[in-house]
Amino acid sequence: MSMLNQQSGPEGELQGKLNLLAIATVEKTVSALEKALSAKGTVAYRVSHSTASRPLRELVEKGFRSEAVDVVIVEVDGEELSEQMDDIRLFVEKFGEETDLVATFPRINMQIMPDLLRSGLRDVLPLPLSEEDLDHCINNSLARTRKTSLQPRKGSVVCFLNTRSGAGGPFVAANLAHSLQFELEKKVALVDLDIQFGTVAYDLDIKSDGGIVEALRNHGRIDQVFVEALMAKHSSGVDVLASPADLTTWDGLSPKALERLILVLQRSYDHVVINLPVLINDVTLKALSMSNPIFLVTQGTISMMRNLNMVVHRLPVMGLGLENMEIILNRAGTEDKDLKSSDMASFFGDIPHHRVRSDFKIVTKAENEGKAACEIDSRAGLVEDIRAIAQHVAGLAGEGKIESPSKKAKRRWFF
Repeated sequence: MSMLNQQSGPEGELQGKLNLLAIATVEKTVSALEKALSAKGTVAYRVSHSTASRPLRELVEKGFRSEAVDVVIVEVDGEELSEQMDDIRLFVEKFGEETDLVATFPRINMQIMPDLLRSGLRDVLPLPLSEEDLDHCINNSLARTRKTSLQPRKGSVVCFLNTRSGAGGPFVAANLAHSLQFELEKKVALVDLDIQFGTVAYDLDIKSDGGIVEALRNHGRIDQVFVEALMAKHSSGVDVLASPADLTTWDGLSPKALERLILVLQRSYDHVVINLPVLINDVTLKALSMSNPIFLVTQGTISMMRNLNMVVHRLPVMGLGLENMEIILNRAGTEDKDLKSSDMASFFGDIPHHRVRSDFKIVTKAENEGKAACEIDSRAGLVEDIRAIAQHVAGLAGEGKIESPSKKAKRRWFF
């Protein structure tokens, strides 16, 4: 019921405008929130005393406008917790990208905190309110709104979609990311969205800790700090959101969570490389819709060519344009023994295509040792082909002419 204009905060406090709505069901909590928020000069706020049994659900159903509110604080009483959790998840799913959701609850109910944090809340504020806790919550939200408004979208997004299991997309994706980071000196995030059978972590010999699932199941917590904490670091400099590589279900993984994750990554990285499962669902479609290019990875077998043809014709029906698609013919032989460029052109028209030569020994050695292919043999044909695709990706991102990788590698090795 009180609206305050923005003022200059105390020395050391982040400055900016933060619009906050607090919903309390107990009169004592209304008074506590009014008193605490009235002392915060960087907040324009309203405290609402709700008598509804499910105030957050009521807020959503009445047409909440997320663009007008940066933070919502809602009181949780610990009773009917499953319903309240459902309402929190609904709010985070619909509005979590634009609006931080914070829960406040009596300290005597501290046992519910783990469940609250897992529901996608941005923060929790136990009652009675601590000035330190409230300051921390407000400053974090101010920092997020400042970063969102000041930092433009930056990095390109590249997706790899196999036309069948075993096409080799994860290996090419991991090695492309390595080439972009190590040889072309770009900042790269590698995301393994194949949550059940992803092998990117093994290809690079890093821990498969399931960071991608942790991120997508905590939609409301996705920001730069949270994502950085989930990243596995590879020696090349590539940051990896790894798959758990087990039979984790897709339950609770939403396209809105993935969209938010990609947008956060784009603000920090030159390139976001995503390995997709052989699966089309709402989440993978969201990744594909944000990607340019989409690399369709195939091999020269009849079954894979048939699947590639199906994908090329079906994805446009789902709203994905052919102009963003490119084909990688993996494990290719020489043109006189394999599909020729003229054959690819006759089959798939003007869709750009790339060839990655077959080299069973290097691939096997690289996978068994958890190394990038260029660490096994930097002059191998397969390595040169992936390097050429990396240069192509960098060029599409508007990074201009890229110095020869061989010259750059020599400079780095000697210095």
